Amino acid sequence: MGACRGHLWEYQEDSAELITVASYALGQTSAGPGPDAPAFLCSPFPAEHNGSFYSLCLNEKMRTLGPKGFLDTVWAGTRDWHERHGHRCGVALPLLAQGEGLGKMALYFDHERGWDEPDMEALPALATQAALVLLVDKLQRQRYASLLRDERNRFAREIHDGLAQNLVSILMRLRNQQPRDRELEDLTQLALEEARRTVFALRPLAVEHNDLPGAFQSLLDRQPGVDTELQVHGTPGAIPEHWKHELYRVVHEGVCNTVRHSCASRLWIHLHYRTDSLEVVLGDNGRGFSLAQLRGHGLDNIRERVALLGGTVEWTSLPQQGTRLKLVLTRRGSGEPAA
Repeated sequence: MGACRGHLWEYQEDSAELITVASYALGQTSAGPGPDAPAFLCSPFPAEHNGSFYSLCLNEKMRTLGPKGFLDTVWAGTRDWHERHGHRCGVALPLLAQGEGLGKMALYFDHERGWDEPDMEALPALATQAALVLLVDKLQRQRYASLLRDERNRFAREIHDGLAQNLVSILMRLRNQQPRDRELEDLTQLALEEARRTVFALRPLAVEHNDLPGAFQSLLDRQPGVDTELQVHGTPGAIPEHWKHELYRVVHEGVCNTVRHSCASRLWIHLHYRTDSLEVVLGDNGRGFSLAQLRGHGLDNIRERVALLGGTVEWTSLPQQGTRLKLVLTRRGSGEPAA
């Protein structure tokens, strides 16, 4: 059909964004936005930027751009890109499967053409094929997430019904024996609390039933013997579901490390919602740690988990002045994309 360039976007339901998953340029197909794509296509961008994605899905038919006045129909921020590559017209199609909008496809042409030519009849079939690929991929991800959730729940049940119950029985016997061994009681109590924290981390119902601030507050409420504080700055907005779960697990690990090792009397979480980023600051007034000690207490693990989300980790810690851990996740692609 003579298209010289094109892109395929997948709709991210949890964040209401589109992400470029494939591109086509001069006979070559590649994963992602491609080397000559506009900058905003290299990051997720809002699906509602100009209503084109939702209107395409509602109408369930392709939208033609040009050839007359083509550059006037595209988003102003992409006109230079289209003009530089000599695009004369284009077409956008929704990617639909099982009544669900899974994404969007756009093709661009470096020559004027009519939209009633026979080869255009193949475009809906091509869009259907692409939609089925996205659907299969989505179902596979959902199956993996379900299996992972089931395994975590199974481990949580085993710890709760096995190890935790055994520790409760041991603790009751220790408290009833004479003379009482206070040191052994304390060690058993600590082991029981650790088992319960592990169960909570594996099966974080607070995340399932609350937004992120609510989940953090629930986590802080479960920390005995420490004054806690949660501050939320900015307006909480929708964030990707995997961000929420991973951030909760990272902060949970940080809170547990504080309770176990820092001898802190105060612990706080500050959550900052910004236009282009989400920032979480975890701090305490404990004894502080060296870099080697922080690595031993899970800093490297926290860095790895945050890096997988495309975020950064900063920490500061001084002897007897506490520890501060800052996690930043960036919302990329704030510009509007083309149709």
